[in-house]
Amino acid sequence: MLLDRCSRCGVAVAVHRIDMVRLETLETGLISYCYACGFDLRDAPKVEPISYDFQASTLLYRASRMLGTYNLPCSEWNLGRYAVMHQLCRIMTAKYKHVHLREFVLAQVGFQDIPLTAGHISFAMRPIEERHHLAQLTAWLLVDIELRLTAAWRARAVRYNVLLKDFTDRPKWYSEIVGNFENWRDQFHP
Repeated sequence: MLLDRCSRCGVAVAVHRIDMVRLETLETGLISYCYACGFDLRDAPKVEPISYDFQASTLLYRASRMLGTYNLPCSEWNLGRYAVMHQLCRIMTAKYKHVHLREFVLAQVGFQDIPLTAGHISFAMRPIEERHHLAQLTAWLLVDIELRLTAAWRARAVRYNVLLKDFTDRPKWYSEIVGNFENWRDQFHP
């Protein structure tokens, strides 16, 4: 995984900061050094990402490839798809009394949960291990979102209103899927 924090001092990697810290010198160093403690980031231990599910990992790989400037926009991976990923990751970290989406997905993929940083923290501010964990779980849902989200809803792992909460610019396809959950009585009729 690409490290986003210095493994020695824990400060966020910000290659542009090296010049700002040492304004008195005209010579700048390599951007591979931590601006705070000077640690050579190339010497940081390498961490291989763990794949929870082959299809989910493939989906994440395809999604990351679409971010490259050399790829043409793909209807499968537009901003709406990323917005849904973000919404599902947010739901998985939220502390709602009746929402257990993360636990539901973990049971489906057969992996243990990892400790998440406490408090209301945005996805982008979480450590890389937490982001990777949440992205893997969300990708599992996105492989077949209609079927898998419906199963989570029927298992009472997530509620209709939570799937829509604070998600104003949701894609039409997502609204249609979630719209099927509006009548809670349908949970009992597969």
